[in-house]
Amino acid sequence: MKNKVLSLLLIIVLIFIFATVRIKTFGANDFGTKNYNLDDITEEESIEFVSYYNIEIPSKIQNSHMVGSITQSLIQRVYNNPNCVFAYNYNKMLEYANSIKQVIVSNKLYKKDIRNGGNRYNLIYNTVKDSSGNWVVNGGAYDGRWEYYNCYAFAIHRNENPNFYFSDFPYYPGDMADDEPGPHAINTFTDCNTINSLAGLVRKDLLAMGYTNVDISDTIPTINSSQELICVRMNDTDFHFMRYDLTTNAWYHKPGQTAVLKYNYVPSNNQLWYDECSHNGVEYASTINYNSDIKFIKYDKNTVSISSNTSNLTYSLAIQSGKDSILEINNFPNNKIYDFIISASSSIEIELYDNEMELMDSYTGTYVTFCKQLSIGIFYLKVNFTNSYYSGSAGFNISAHSHNYSYDWVSYIQHRKSCNCGVNGLQAHIVSPDAYNSGQMYATCLLCGGNALINSYNKSQNMYPSTINGSFMLPNGVIVIVKEDIEAYIDGTLIFNYPLTPMMNNSIHFTFRRKYTY
Repeated sequence: MKNKVLSLLLIIVLIFIFATVRIKTFGANDFGTKNYNLDDITEEESIEFVSYYNIEIPSKIQNSHMVGSITQSLIQRVYNNPNCVFAYNYNKMLEYANSIKQVIVSNKLYKKDIRNGGNRYNLIYNTVKDSSGNWVVNGGAYDGRWEYYNCYAFAIHRNENPNFYFSDFPYYPGDMADDEPGPHAINTFTDCNTINSLAGLVRKDLLAMGYTNVDISDTIPTINSSQELICVRMNDTDFHFMRYDLTTNAWYHKPGQTAVLKYNYVPSNNQLWYDECSHNGVEYASTINYNSDIKFIKYDKNTVSISSNTSNLTYSLAIQSGKDSILEINNFPNNKIYDFIISASSSIEIELYDNEMELMDSYTGTYVTFCKQLSIGIFYLKVNFTNSYYSGSAGFNISAHSHNYSYDWVSYIQHRKSCNCGVNGLQAHIVSPDAYNSGQMYATCLLCGGNALINSYNKSQNMYPSTINGSFMLPNGVIVIVKEDIEAYIDGTLIFNYPLTPMMNNSIHFTFRRKYTY
């Protein structure tokens, strides 16, 4: 009897285990056993698909009547081309699309007869730069840094990495304003149901970063060189920004993590925006459009222009607590050195960026001084208080650098010159004509104070390279210099003319003159 009971219990356990395995097996393959054709998947089945694979649907579209059609479109797009690129700017939509792509690719649910190559797509509404710098319709060049910022960061020149504010990279509208949450607060694109609310959110960002005179309009305003102009448009699931360039009189934008494009038209409500894009040298046709009204946003930049003649240029930059402000520097001459003095009543962090927002240097303190050689172009100084609860202003003083050299004796023919800006190098000794004519073997260098070898050379000045004022260079490189040439010598602009040399050829005399700039 006991054995029968045990046998019966064993049978029940086995049935239970089998049923459990059966249920689990069915659940794991439930979607697969339905044998869906992703090419013809319905909207309802699309929702089942993402639910089965635990893909979170963005709240922006969860309760929308578009959720089925949007999801269906994403699935079919990846099914037809697993190498497709999504150009969403809203991070939640980009994550959603890429999650669907990952599932389809990893499970090899895509079309099996995908061909390699095929006809290349030519951009219709835009052009992209190729590797030679030409604006073309296909074969665009690609910079790996573009993976890390979207259209918004590009539009407002905030494509630094890492970012300053408290959000995932790249920046999104609302990141800079960081308002206090509330029942009706609009702090992110998720809260924006109209283009007006989105434009207002951008305005808060710009004001938080210290920009002034932020103006939103329905038509294109005029701007000057100290102002910036961007525009924004949206649809139910995404937003897109463009930036106007005054120099080229053209509009530029960057769809998602793809290449920067030049728009072929002037933004107008009469023409939809499309998300065609270029990524890693391949161009992709548009799959969505932006159909809201366009809002144009103009604001005053914090900007200064400098040149080799700049002297004691001053500027004051307001900084909010927990925020940063940026000073744009327009440099006209090439490879000039500038002195920067930046001060504040509390410790500040200063970061110097190039035109691509690549970090060049950083400094911290209440009184910061540094020298920097800048090429021609635009640079950015980003400033924030190290104490995030502090607000106030930072004062800037910028001047073209004048070298202040110190000199160290190295040998009987050279010394080393050094400036606090970092410029240094070997330089020939210079001696006065009186010291040279003394008949001594050595003379005192006028710069380093050390001994310079001058003896055993012909005393005729006409034998050596000379300047127009009468300074001349000895064969060992030591220079016998007149006072009129000392400043030019220190600046590195002193020019020596080599002596005339007679040459005979068929009774005709030829002369030549060479110049030597020290």
